[in-house]
Amino acid sequence: MSVMTHKEYDDYSDDYGHEFPLELVPREPGEYRPTDHFCTERRSRRIGGDIVRSCIEEGDLYEAEGDNRYKFIWSHPTTLQTYILVVELSRRALFYEEAKHAAVTVFRFQH
Repeated sequence: MSVMTHKEYDDYSDDYGHEFPLELVPREPGEYRPTDHFCTERRSRRIGGDIVRSCIEEGDLYEAEGDNRYKFIWSHPTTLQTYILVVELSRRALFYEEAKHAAVTVFRFQH
C-alpha cells in the first residue's frame, strides 16, 4: 500500500470482525447506497461522483476499522491525490437484489 493512515499503522481494523473475504466486496458502484454521513462529507469535501466511482472500480481494497467495513484507496492519475472510500457490507445485500451495501464516507488523504 502506498499510503498508511494512523489507524492502519496501529492495526485498528484487527479489533473488528470482517465476515466477508475481499473478493466478495462489490466493484459495481450501483451496489452501494450513500448514507447521510457520506452525502454530507462528500459535499463538504467537494468530492465528485467520478472519484467515488473510480475508488470502487479501480481502487486497492483493504479491511477497514468497523465491523464489515472495507476501504477502497485510489490515487488520481493526473493530480496524484489519494482518496479513501469506506463501505460497509450487508449480508442482506448479498442475497436480495433490492438491498444495497452502504457507502459510509469518502475523503482525500493528506500526504
